[in-house]
Amino acid sequence: RTRKVSPANARGPTFGRFVAGLLYRGEQYYLMIDSHNRFAPLWDRSLIHMLLRTHGAKNVISNYPNPWNDFTQRPDDIHSVAVMCHVVWLQLLGFTRDQSVLRRINGHTRRQPFVAGGVMFSDAAMLEEVPFDPHLDFLFDGEEMLFSVRLWTHGWDAYAPSQSVLFHSYKDPMGGNVHRFSSEGHPPGVNMELELRISHQRLLRMLKLVRKGSTTPYVPDDMVVAPRVVRQLDRYGLGSNRTLASFWQFAMIDPVRWTRGTEYCAAIE
Repeated sequence: RTRKVSPANARGPTFGRFVAGLLYRGEQYYLMIDSHNRFAPLWDRSLIHMLLRTHGAKNVISNYPNPWNDFTQRPDDIHSVAVMCHVVWLQLLGFTRDQSVLRRINGHTRRQPFVAGGVMFSDAAMLEEVPFDPHLDFLFDGEEMLFSVRLWTHGWDAYAPSQSVLFHSYKDPMGGNVHRFSSEGHPPGVNMELELRISHQRLLRMLKLVRKGSTTPYVPDDMVVAPRVVRQLDRYGLGSNRTLASFWQFAMIDPVRWTRGTEYCAAIE
């Protein structure tokens, strides 16, 4: 099943993931990827095997794929895998962007705090329990952190793959950056800056983020906001299986001081 959407009707990655999720028809597994990819041989068997070896039923295999910018490169030449254990604070926005570190392949999945939009594989129950939010128009930075928190609070755990099964071309074969939605310009009649600002408020409110070094929330509960900021939070908000505070602790993030621990990445060998 396919669904084609022109750039004029696009609303960013989270809406695209939501639309793709509407094509679900009861399949056992769910796989989400970006474009510009190359698969390793037997990638599907490898992913299923990894998932079955993790502990528990509510697990997600996810990371940023290793780069593939050379048509002569072979997948079995790659000896490292990205682990999503790191973030950077976006000082002007008040939230974080996920980052990864490369670790040598050791044959085991590694538990991690965050998921990535590059590749995400799980039991398809994830798509029903934690559906992608259609109300985050044009959001890019921050969308992975928010989804990581939503997964955690719904009781799901994230793991880095034990081997690289997908390779992403971050540049086109002729040099330069690959063609992206952002190069198409703004959709006609849409104020992208305003819509993105509303999406930022939705993220900041869901994660209860505060201004650095204070207890002042960016978007207090009594603040008058655009309707989209609070739309369908019962469906697309945080879960009740685990708390937001427990996520910050597990991920070694201090949302008041805007710091993050480096021990997590260092401990993952």
